[in-house]
Amino acid sequence: MAGVCTAVATTPQQLGQPVYYWRTFVGATWRSSKLVMSLLKRSCILLEDHARQQGFPCIGVLLELENTRFAKVGRRAEWHNPRFVYIGRSERGLDVRVHYFAGARLK
Repeated sequence: MAGVCTAVATTPQQLGQPVYYWRTFVGATWRSSKLVMSLLKRSCILLEDHARQQGFPCIGVLLELENTRFAKVGRRAEWHNPRFVYIGRSERGLDVRVHYFAGARLK
């Protein structure tokens, strides 16, 4: 097995609404590979489908960038495919990004 992903509902202070906090655990040799982005893309699709079926208990996917090598490459304010938007820093000082689900609504 090369990697495992988890997604836990949480309500970050920056948003005030629930999102899925996404993490992936991969071996050190895979951390800077395309595998992580592939896992993220597939996870966003699956989580959005699940949220839609449940009436959107969460409005998106939250990503806290722990991989500093990956963070240096992705310094743009907005990413595409999947679309993630920078929303600030976490309490641990890490960049935080959110992918909003189509169909989800802010309260």
